[in-house]
Amino acid sequence: MNCSRRLHLTLLALAVTAGALVAVMSPRAAQADPVLCERSLSSESAKFTRSATVALQRCEDEKVMGTVPPATDCSTDGGVVDAIGRARAKLARKVGIRCGGQDHTCGTADDDSLVSIGWGAIGTSPGLKGASCGTAITTCGDIATCLACVGQAAASQTVTLDYGSFNSAQFGTDSPENFCQRSIGQASTKFFLDRLKALQKCWDGRLKGHHANACPDPGDGKAVTRIAHAEESKVSPHLSRVRRGGPPVRRGRRPRARAGRVRGPVQRGDGPQ
Repeated sequence: MNCSRRLHLTLLALAVTAGALVAVMSPRAAQADPVLCERSLSSESAKFTRSATVALQRCEDEKVMGTVPPATDCSTDGGVVDAIGRARAKLARKVGIRCGGQDHTCGTADDDSLVSIGWGAIGTSPGLKGASCGTAITTCGDIATCLACVGQAAASQTVTLDYGSFNSAQFGTDSPENFCQRSIGQASTKFFLDRLKALQKCWDGRLKGHHANACPDPGDGKAVTRIAHAEESKVSPHLSRVRRGGPPVRRGRRPRARAGRVRGPVQRGDGPQ
């Protein structure tokens, strides 16, 4: 299977995963007064899922580059576990602040009621296909636990789709196939995160009263366009470089300064006299 075809199939699978995840994160039928709590549940769970996905993807990318052994289990890697743990704690803290009443603590008498935030009819945490998240929902803290479980499952499934079937014999070889592996992994993960962001913004607009539609279509009138643009703008640069035989697009890294070059503005007195 060529690189373009494989990437296309991966993106289709990721679109399904993102849609299933946001169905759990999205606002429920009840539209009650504590809108800040509902918005926090949506936005913070999306942020958690992003953090978990990025942590796992970076580990898998290091395997493909050959900087860590191919047999590394990224789900148990110390750095990944620490990053996801910090993101989980942040999710719980933010939910407590927005949903836990004046004491910012879930499980006390001044919490926003589950009914008021649309979770009153949900006895246990909804799951994601292939993941068991059967937490009993009795407080806003349980909702945070549920969203973290579902978000981590979505992150794991996403990265598995991106990297799970690669030929490890090519890792770190800088061969055209190795370039293709990195390109697929980077582009597919980026597409999932961009789609997740577009869907979350769409549901947030609904919570703020800007529209009353299902997301993404018809949604806020922007989500479908954003998702289409994400697929086009994030995939094309990677594939074009692969076709030319070059390495995948590198993001978030500054080029090193050349020897003898000075960064920053020239000061008075510099240069030839």
